[in-house]
Amino acid sequence: MQKIIDSNTVNKLYNEKTQIYNEARKLIYSSVNNPGINWTKQEFEKVKKDKSVFREDDSFVVLGIYNIVENNGYYVLISADDTYYNNVLREIRYILFCAFVAGTAIVWLLSFGLGKKALEPLDNFRRKIQEINDSNLKVRLYKEEREDEINALANSFNQMMDRINDAYDRQREFTSNASHELRTPIARIAAQLENLSHRDELDEAVRVNLKSIFQDTFQLSDLVSSLVALADINSREHRLSFQKIRLDEIVYTSTAELAKMYPDFKLKFEIENNTTDETDLEITGDETLLKIVFLNLFKNAYMYSDNRQPECLISQDEGRVTLYVTNTGEPPDVPDTASLFTAFYRGNNSASVEGSGIGLSIVKHIADYHKARVSYQIIDRRTNQVSVVFVR
Repeated sequence: MQKIIDSNTVNKLYNEKTQIYNEARKLIYSSVNNPGINWTKQEFEKVKKDKSVFREDDSFVVLGIYNIVENNGYYVLISADDTYYNNVLREIRYILFCAFVAGTAIVWLLSFGLGKKALEPLDNFRRKIQEINDSNLKVRLYKEEREDEINALANSFNQMMDRINDAYDRQREFTSNASHELRTPIARIAAQLENLSHRDELDEAVRVNLKSIFQDTFQLSDLVSSLVALADINSREHRLSFQKIRLDEIVYTSTAELAKMYPDFKLKFEIENNTTDETDLEITGDETLLKIVFLNLFKNAYMYSDNRQPECLISQDEGRVTLYVTNTGEPPDVPDTASLFTAFYRGNNSASVEGSGIGLSIVKHIADYHKARVSYQIIDRRTNQVSVVFVR
């Protein structure tokens, strides 16, 4: 009879199994050959005591019932796979996983967006700070209309920049004023020494001493003029004085001035055009400052040359014009030639040459001011060359 009932209800539950045990817990009926339900003595006792016990084992559920029929006790164990419950669990797991991924992505995006928004003022500060240099100390950080830590930081930074700018202005003003004030008495001393040395009644020894003093005065005047030039460069915050200038004309005027100071000064000058265009030696710059560059380079090439005949070459290339100043003589023994452009630095070959060591430093400052590149090269054992590249 039980088998007939099973056959009529086989589709009610998936993988349904029914087992019936007698009071002695001996199997008297099973709906399948391999029931796979193994209960312990304690579990049977619990079924007998509670009349009904329900439990879950892995993917299937088991219902245990104790019933008395005609004074005989029977244990009925019914098990089946709970596919609906398992499907629901899988769907819940999938939903939870998707929710976790989506939630994590949303939280990350929100955190990234909010963090970027919160750090945007600091990023603006960084860009503003990068604009600050020794010729642009007027940059100030923007302050929002709110009271927070970022505004406090911007306010403190702006106050610091005000103090730095004031100190820098005082330093530049002192250098400029002191240099200009010194030029007049030095020029008078030089003129008086020159007039005094021309007197016929002077003793030869006195004349030699006056000439030496005059040379020292001239060197001091050159140093003061260099300091004035540096102060002038530092005080020019904008390139308002830039105009079209021909480099060859500056070469000619500089050569003429040096020839007055050094009668044996001779310059070999050449122009080279490496393009298919017509020769065009015009650049945009400050004529006064560029003239200082040429004078310093020509004077150095003359003073450190063994034959007193420096050479100058202006080479025109695509998008740039390069000035080469070359001389023959003992090269400086320095590990890094860039140090020659440091103020008051002199190489080992300058022991017998008068100078202040500030000329090439001024050249470097003026070149930087014109966005040009200046460098020193040792061509061979006794050939030196300084190049200045002007980008057009």
